[in-house]
Amino acid sequence: IYNRWGARIFFSTSLKDKWNGYYNGQPCDVGTYQYEVRYRDCHGEAKVKKGDIALIRYQYPFPISR
Repeated sequence: IYNRWGARIFFSTSLKDKWNGYYNGQPCDVGTYQYEVRYRDCHGEAKVKKGDIALIRYQYPFPISR
């Protein structure tokens, strides 16, 4: 996972690891982040998938207007 300036903020080689929206113990800013996934398919060919994700945050419980 990369931030808007291209700095890598998350990396893993395990399918079990996932990004929790934090970097160095601090929540990342709401916004768009880029990802890059490198893997080998069932035929052993190297593949790369790139795209972007939107990080959003919400408060729970949601405030109730009266």
